[in-house]
Amino acid sequence: MKEIKVNVELEEVLEFVREDRDCKIEIDYDKNDGSYDAYVLPVDAAGFEEKIDTQVVEAYDYQEFDGDEEAYIDWFTNCYDRPYDVEDYSIKINFIK
Repeated sequence: MKEIKVNVELEEVLEFVREDRDCKIEIDYDKNDGSYDAYVLPVDAAGFEEKIDTQVVEAYDYQEFDGDEEAYIDWFTNCYDRPYDVEDYSIKINFIK
């Protein structure tokens, strides 16, 4: 199983959910240099050609925290505190503040 580690700017996710908009984190493979990257995109955006995985982030979850952004951040980042498996990959998303 191939291990992949990617970084995601937490603020990019927060910009969407604060505006009550869903988004997605897309993990992609770059054939040119063999790297893996993660992008935060609108949920309805077209993805990249070499997509490995997509994680949908629902704004509804943010709203459930009634404005307690720190509690939401703790909950959300804890959802990804361990790697998860997709096909032949073990993916670890690190959120950068």
